Amino acid sequence: MIFRRLLFACAVALPVLASAQTPLGQPSLDESKVQIWCATVRFVYDDAGRPNLKSSVRCEGGNLDALAASIRPDSLRVYSVLYQPIEGRGSVYQGKKDNPARLAALSKAIISKLKGSPARRRDPAAWPAWKPSKPP
Repeated sequence: MIFRRLLFACAVALPVLASAQTPLGQPSLDESKVQIWCATVRFVYDDAGRPNLKSSVRCEGGNLDALAASIRPDSLRVYSVLYQPIEGRGSVYQGKKDNPARLAALSKAIISKLKGSPARRRDPAAWPAWKPSKPP
């Protein structure tokens, strides 16, 4: 009886403990994704001449839900045009076995989406030479 309780407790705790193992000093996957998305949103706001919107973006704590909620109501539709198609499907992460590969795929998807925007296609010179050197 005691063995069953111990086995059950271990089975319940294992997923929690396994998901919490991030090397010291390294951001978790969600924290890194929030950093990438925050940089993207700020870039779009600056590029569109709307830097006043940057103050409404919630980038603290590595909370993707808080970030999504803060960009959902913006008039530039960053959430519906950029964030939701990439994060909502989650297909950019399929087949990626480690966090650096997932973050590289996210960065690539964001850059492709930005390059494909109608404003960028009309005026390719408006696209700056901005490319992330490597994911955070």
